[in-house]
Amino acid sequence: MGTPTEATAPGDEGPQVLALQQRLYDLGYFLDGVTGTYDASTAHAVMAFQKQHGLGRDGVAGADTVVALAWASKVAPTQGDDAHLEVSLADQVLVVVDGQGGAVAVNATTGKASTPTPPGTYSVFRQVNEWDPGPNGSLYRPKYFNGGIAVHGGPPVIATPASHGCVRVPNSAVDWLWSAGLAPVGIRVVVY
Repeated sequence: MGTPTEATAPGDEGPQVLALQQRLYDLGYFLDGVTGTYDASTAHAVMAFQKQHGLGRDGVAGADTVVALAWASKVAPTQGDDAHLEVSLADQVLVVVDGQGGAVAVNATTGKASTPTPPGTYSVFRQVNEWDPGPNGSLYRPKYFNGGIAVHGGPPVIATPASHGCVRVPNSAVDWLWSAGLAPVGIRVVVY
């Protein structure tokens, strides 16, 4: 199928969107599916790609993003090949490493300046398979790795740090982590 050759944006449909989605999937960016419709999941995958490639973080596959997609390499872990989670504070991306050669980048939002996500190496010590009420709002299916800080679903997942310290990802990505068993209790979490 190749790479897209034309810019596309949320709401678009057709072969260019299909090529965009397939290229993002092949490179290792999380999306709900390759459907040919530029939906919210596609916008999140585009934004994660943009974050990792120093592009404008708008979730729109404009001309610069289309060019970058043509030469991009697959997502690769930076913190080892064993199964673990990597949180890049600079990129605002979660990379899920399966320990079998696979790595998937997920759009994420980490802690804002007043409540930063602390760098370090942790492990998931508790998880809640439902909405978990907390002092700053409910967390969707959280996987706690540092006190009350968790990888969890819940909007908004945006271009810049904005959370109370947690690593927020799209709900569908948290559902995938749970269903695929990719973030069990005990897994290493590296925040850098």
